[in-house]
Amino acid sequence: MEIKIPFRKVMLSILSIKEQLYKKYNDNEDYRDILNYLMSKDFYYDDETPLPTVRSIKEATGIKDYHIRKRIKKLYENLFEYDTEPFLEFNNVIVECYIKNWRDSAFFTFKNIKYIPKVGENITLPFVEGILSTELYYVESISHRFETDKQIITLTLQSGLFNEYWQIRKAEAIAKREFSFKEEIELSDYEMRKKLDVW
Repeated sequence: MEIKIPFRKVMLSILSIKEQLYKKYNDNEDYRDILNYLMSKDFYYDDETPLPTVRSIKEATGIKDYHIRKRIKKLYENLFEYDTEPFLEFNNVIVECYIKNWRDSAFFTFKNIKYIPKVGENITLPFVEGILSTELYYVESISHRFETDKQIITLTLQSGLFNEYWQIRKAEAIAKREFSFKEEIELSDYEMRKKLDVW
């Protein structure tokens, strides 16, 4: 598969799963030195560490520019080859919870959760009432992020009980641009309802 994207984006993509690529390809002479260099520092999460460039990889490994570009590109393309044996595993599940009400918000991470609530389900969190003044929430959205060996699930909870009519009306208002982009991001559900006179 021919992939044409900038080197920096390919590098970020590779760094997001470098541990899994290292495990799969470290025995391959074409990739070993490059992967060892990528594993030498936390290029992905450490903002103080600059991303690897062709030049920095060349200085660390002695591999010529052309071969670095070619090997990095091939390493990335291998992920999407039809006949590549599946090897990506995301066994470490982390569930984050972002909670908001009409004026405040809170964030925490579950250590363990047996069931992932679905969009629209109501949730009672008595331990949050002290900080956000209510224990009643519903799941507004769920997002999944896959990096390193982790599946990071982020639940966004909104205060109150799920109201299907409101969700449809809110989606309609967003689609019809009744809110500016800034309002869509910044307004709470309470403020949106007030603006649309939906109670």
